[in-house]
Amino acid sequence: MGFLTKLLLYLFISTTTLVFSYELVQYARDSMRISNMNTFYRVILYYQGMESLTPPSGKKHNPSKFLFENGYLENEFRDPAFTSSTVIMDEYAFILIKFYEKVTKYVDPEAIAGITSKFSENFDSIFSGT
Repeated sequence: MGFLTKLLLYLFISTTTLVFSYELVQYARDSMRISNMNTFYRVILYYQGMESLTPPSGKKHNPSKFLFENGYLENEFRDPAFTSSTVIMDEYAFILIKFYEKVTKYVDPEAIAGITSKFSENFDSIFSGT
């Protein structure tokens, strides 16, 4: 296979993997948020039962911090969108985008169009030996 064909194949596989990984991380984050909401709901109900009050909330009050400081929670809830795996994936996506920009900057668009049309015509023959 030629260099550009390998490059296009690499970009396709990398992009597909990245999109799939983002979907997986999004599902995991949403599951964590639902779990946190259920725990938070139960802790608020427990606090209401013990104190006959509702924890303060609003612009100046954070109920998660309040419940943590009073010993009802082991730790404050934080948004799982800012975990280390998400940050690493964002960096990988940024690197992939920059790589794509550099490749498209230095490669003739007409040559790419010719290669992609040839690639689509010969798609079956490329993978017939694998």
